[in-house]
Amino acid sequence: MELHVMGAVNGELVCTIVAQCNWTIRRLKVEITNVQGTPVSCQSLILADRKVDDREVLGDIFVAAGSSSVCGDVCNCVSLVQLPPVLKHAQARAYQSLSVTSDAGTGISVVQWTADARKLRSKSNQIVSPTFEVDFGHHFGGMEFKLMICSSEGTFQKSSGCGRVHLKSTSTLLSGVGCISFYICIGRAELGPFFHDFGANSLASLPQDLDAIELMTATKMETMTLDVYVRMECTNF
Repeated sequence: MELHVMGAVNGELVCTIVAQCNWTIRRLKVEITNVQGTPVSCQSLILADRKVDDREVLGDIFVAAGSSSVCGDVCNCVSLVQLPPVLKHAQARAYQSLSVTSDAGTGISVVQWTADARKLRSKSNQIVSPTFEVDFGHHFGGMEFKLMICSSEGTFQKSSGCGRVHLKSTSTLLSGVGCISFYICIGRAELGPFFHDFGANSLASLPQDLDAIELMTATKMETMTLDVYVRMECTNF
């Protein structure tokens, strides 16, 4: 029998498989990998209006669904949900990093944080960067910060991976001393400039209209990481 494998999201034809009714779903997934390339571990199949298990047999599924063309020539459709690769913990940690680059001439510092985007599909409600230091030179020396990505609604699972970004200072400053302007870039979208006095309030939050940034659209699916850039400059002149 022929099986039309359709994309579950866009409904487009992915490939056509000539299958046998005694094949298991696992065998079908292997054939999809051979024809189309999606790894078996990244496939979830929907057949007869339900998600099917690797150990189930095609013929049995059609019989249970009341199909009269189990092994006939009639084409049947199966929906393919393409999942992100499952990374081992050590692999996922290897992709995560944070770096700070400062230009003494311009006084501008750029922070690059590669965050663990696996949490955007989980019941976690925030992702927090390691503490990093930015040296603002003679203005007020070094300041320590953390970046925080928080779910816009309960958990990331509940918010469908949407969230907001905060920049938090962990240094103790007097009001009016820690005035910073900064831009935040997530994926291709640069947001800002924003201005904040970290001496008066240690937590800088983005405006309310940026409370539900679609973080999954900026995620690198092959490594399940999210790149966040912050460009910072002291405004205490």
